[in-house]
Formats: sequence, C-alpha cells, structure tokens
Amino acid sequence: MLTDHTAQCWGSGSFGGAYFPGDYTLPTVIEGLANVSALAMHGWHICALLTDQTVRCWGMNDYGQLGNGTRQKNFVTNSVTPVTVTGLSNVSVLVTGNWHTCAVLADKTMKCWGMNNMGQLGTGKPYYSITPVQVVGL
Repeated sequence: MLTDHTAQCWGSGSFGGAYFPGDYTLPTVIEGLANVSALAMHGWHICALLTDQTVRCWGMNDYGQLGNGTRQKNFVTNSVTPVTVTGLSNVSVLVTGNWHTCAVLADKTMKCWGMNNMGQLGTGKPYYSITPVQVVGL
C-alpha cells in the first residue's frame, strides 16, 4: 500500500494473482483499486481492506476465496482485477490463509470465506463457502 492509498504488487500471476503483462519482478499498480487502508495476502490470492471498510480480492478462486459468490471452474472465475466481497461491510481487520480469508467486523464479530477442509471458517461444517459466513462461538 502506498501513501496515496493505492496498491502495487508483483510476482506470479499464474492464477490471476499479482502479475500483469510485463515484468512481474517489478511493482505494478493494481488497476481499479483505490482508497486502500490495508492488504492481506497468502498463497494465491490477495485482499484489500478499503477506507470505506469494504473488501476487494483478486487471484485464485478455486474454493471461493475471492468471496464474491463464485468458485473456480476451469479457471473461469479467477480474477486479475479486484472483485468486491459479497455482503461484507464494517471490516476493521483482514487476514488471509492459503485458501481462505477472515474479517473482523467493527462489532467484534468475525466472518470468513473460502476453503474449510480443516474447520478454518469456524462454522462447524466441513464445506467451503463462496461468500462470507459468520464464525460461531465468538
């Protein structure tokens, strides 16, 4: 994140990550992304917390880790551009794992989305989620 609240990334874009055409070893501006207050990245996707307390993610989406209600099918829904996470607002903290993301909301509740093979979404269910779901017990 830069002082003008934009973001630059670099690296492989094999699944729609940070790489854009050109030299992937140099920082590249993430087009269409403004008012960034924080970035969270891990594995093959990146998420940005915006100053309006919403979240946008891009990269691999094979388990719904972009949170926009889609899931990768033949690499169709991976995204090289940030997409808005569905139904998520008032976010104060954002953290990513390899194939999931969690957000702490202003009311101190938590929502997560993406892979859930080891219970990382905190829902008590063994299935992935393509949109944010409430963590139970917090």
